[in-house]
Parts: sequence; structure tokens; C-alpha cells
Amino acid sequence: RPRPAASARPMTPRYAFRTLATLAAALATALAWRALHLPLPWMIGPLLVTAFASLRGLPTTSWAPLRNAGQWAIGTTLGLYFTPEVTALVLRLWWAVALAIAWALALGWAFSWWLLRVVPADSAQPEAEMAMWATSYFSGAIGGASEMTLLAEREGARTDLVAAAHSLRLLLVTVTIPFAFS
Repeated sequence: RPRPAASARPMTPRYAFRTLATLAAALATALAWRALHLPLPWMIGPLLVTAFASLRGLPTTSWAPLRNAGQWAIGTTLGLYFTPEVTALVLRLWWAVALAIAWALALGWAFSWWLLRVVPADSAQPEAEMAMWATSYFSGAIGGASEMTLLAEREGARTDLVAAAHSLRLLLVTVTIPFAFS
């Protein structure tokens, strides 16, 4: 049976326990990574332990108000960097921003084209072929995983594959680049 959205779930004792257990595992892992002097211990450690626990079928969960507060804090922190000087610099480098957008769109299109060739749809069902087009497009698009999954759902794509593609991309980038720089 489908689970209700995180924001619609009532805070039962069982749900509170799962949330606290997930937070405790994330905190313990962050502290262990910090003690081992591994890069970005407060991000990579909790990310990997919760991903591994979820893949193993353990009852991890998050509480929507906490997640929203975290996103608010990150957004506020990033927004503090947009000073008048940074805004002026971005405006002077408009051509580089446009080039980066074009590059991201080209990469997304190329990856979605490749995905479509690697994972063919069932040609006997036209709706399956259209769903595969949308799935490969939103899986290859460079953007936020949640936004791409929402757009994919609206277009009839397989959201499980879109979310998996973006999760894999995020995991690879998040884990490999900090270790490469450290």
C-alpha cells in the first residue's frame, strides 16, 4: 500500500522514533567521519549512512518540518553571498553564465539521448515509448532531483527511474569530488 507524503503523515510515536533513529545514525556517522578527518563529514557521512540504510530496507524517515528548516537555512546561507559586488560580477560575466547554461542543456540532452538508446522502450506499446522519452529526458536533465522528478511525473515519465538517475549523479559527484580535492 502506498505511504502518505511526509508532510501528510501524523507524528505518531513510531514515526517520531524512526525520525530520531535516522537522525541519531546520521549524527553518529558525521562524528565518526569527523574523527577520521574525512572530507565534509556533516554532509557525506549522513548521506551515505541514510542511503545505505534505506537501500537495506531499514525504516529511515524524515520529518517534513525539519527538512524544510534545513532547506531554508541552506537557502538563506547561499543568499547571503549575493552582495551588490557579486551581483555586479555576475552581470559583467553574463556571457559565461549563458555559456554555462548552454553547456548544461547540451550535456542533459546528450545524456538523455544516450539513455534512450541504452534503455529502449517496449515498441509494441506507444504510450510506453512516450513515457521512455520523458523518462530519459528528465533523467538526463541537469537540475534538482526533486524538481526533475515532479516535472517527470507531470509528463507521465517513470519517476522511480528519474529519481534513481539523479540520486546516482548526486551521490557520485558528492562523494568523489571532495575526496579528489582532499
